[in-house]
Amino acid sequence: MTTIYPDLRLSEHFVLREFVRSATAQRLHIDNTPQLCHVTRLIALCDHVLEPLRNAFGPIVINSGYRCEALNRAVGGVPTSQHLRGEAADVRTATREVAIRMYNYVRDNLVFDQLILERNKRTGTVWLHVSYRKDELRNRRQALHLSMAANTTTPLTCPTAAETLTPLTATATAHCICCGQTLPKEKFALLPSGNRRHMCNHCRWKHHIEPSRHRALLRALTG
Repeated sequence: MTTIYPDLRLSEHFVLREFVRSATAQRLHIDNTPQLCHVTRLIALCDHVLEPLRNAFGPIVINSGYRCEALNRAVGGVPTSQHLRGEAADVRTATREVAIRMYNYVRDNLVFDQLILERNKRTGTVWLHVSYRKDELRNRRQALHLSMAANTTTPLTCPTAAETLTPLTATATAHCICCGQTLPKEKFALLPSGNRRHMCNHCRWKHHIEPSRHRALLRALTG
């Protein structure tokens, strides 16, 4: 039987424990252990969204990651929540201004499925909900915000989130020798020499990192 260990490393800076811990699960004695399919989706979320976000803003804290069905019901999550699939994470933010800067960074620079700027009306706490699908072509890049006046999600066009928007400067581009696309240079990882790779991050993940990551993960789980 395959065993999922809480200290399993998902990426350079994230371990599984950060995505399964829950005060509600502990209080209600809910086993929030994910399956292997959920773990592989969390790995994709870390590599494509959370690691770039951490590189840009420093260490980040995950408020909520994977949720089993029992935990999702206990916290009032919707039945279709991507947390159930291991595709989503809620990122804690120190201030509303930081949350907006993070929101803008993910929206303007990364591939994602859904991005929501959320706020607790009672406490005023603001956090960032972000999800990612392993199949990059299925990511909708849907950017929403939770209205400051009511708990409804709407496209981010109102001044509440635009008040701190900063214009993006033009970015240099590079050509991927694998998929043939011309993309911003930020989509190409840096080599130790300081030069950028000729293969974009997505192609590198798809053809090199993901296959080796799965082999390593299976070895760790089957021991």
